[in-house]
Amino acid sequence: LLLLRRAACLRSCRRHARLGPDSLHAAGHEVRADFQRRLPYSYLQRAYIQLNQLDKAADAAHTFFMANPEHMEVQQDLENYKTMAGKVDLVDREARQHMEDYLAGVRHYDQEEYALAISFLERALEGYSTADEECRILCEGPQRFEEYEYLDYKVTLYEAIADHYMQVLVCQHECVRELATRPGRLSPIDNYLPLHYDFLQFAYYRVGNYTQALECARSYLLFHPDDEDVLDNESYYEGILEGSVDLASIKPREYAVMFLRRHKLEAHLLQTAAAGLGFSYSEPSYWSISGSRQDEHRIPSGVHSEQSDGSGRHLGKKTMPKGDRELQEGKTLVTGKSFRRVHFHLS
Repeated sequence: LLLLRRAACLRSCRRHARLGPDSLHAAGHEVRADFQRRLPYSYLQRAYIQLNQLDKAADAAHTFFMANPEHMEVQQDLENYKTMAGKVDLVDREARQHMEDYLAGVRHYDQEEYALAISFLERALEGYSTADEECRILCEGPQRFEEYEYLDYKVTLYEAIADHYMQVLVCQHECVRELATRPGRLSPIDNYLPLHYDFLQFAYYRVGNYTQALECARSYLLFHPDDEDVLDNESYYEGILEGSVDLASIKPREYAVMFLRRHKLEAHLLQTAAAGLGFSYSEPSYWSISGSRQDEHRIPSGVHSEQSDGSGRHLGKKTMPKGDRELQEGKTLVTGKSFRRVHFHLS
């Protein structure tokens, strides 16, 4: 009954919105691929040049280049715009706001501007929730036939429903990777969503909001329950708050709880379906915090190390005394196998 109601609702929306035939608003695979590669901005750049609107041409070129960093001709065009039009502040017209806010938060964090870092990282989490919902909705499109011709597809009703549902579920499950991948990159930022809570737990500590610090530490531990450094942080925050608040009332963020529960359920459904329906599925490691780097352009986090080898790889740790405790905050390597650590040691 629910299935029929949703189908009727969608048809009613299309009819009352007067969208016309599907061919007018439902793009094919090739068109979607062109937009994903931001190809229209290459044409826009040329059109703006003909209109002598160099500022807009520069922004269009920059938007295209962000998704096609290997395109040397556009790179040269951007250099020309800087010379001809004095265009320095380029605008990515397809920038994902949740990613922009996250990167801005990390920059403020690195500069030890913790109040600003909190503002941007909290906004990034809100934006991520919205982007995740939009990504999942876009997965609920028509069934795609990639491995066989449509006319040769002869299955029963239940097989057809299962095939389509698994296709949608795989797409929705992959939204984690999609939302963590910057334009022009093949791989996502490692540990992207949990990192928000990791940055926040330390930033809240630095501004003296220990309740939020504990809440964010516990949110992070949902993804990595055995992370010894954050477990140490959790104990430290509990020690500060003990006697002043009910520690049991400080729980992980509701969104983190919901997100991880749903993610685990989807993984279980996909693995069960793969075994029962005979297709291949391997659960990716979405929350990796060790091993080889998958995104060499990932922005480093944490307090700047005192030593560097000149290539962006941080070699040491910067220690900062805090009362009767010694705070050590590590750095993420641009490449390598380290992960940012924030931990406390009794001196």
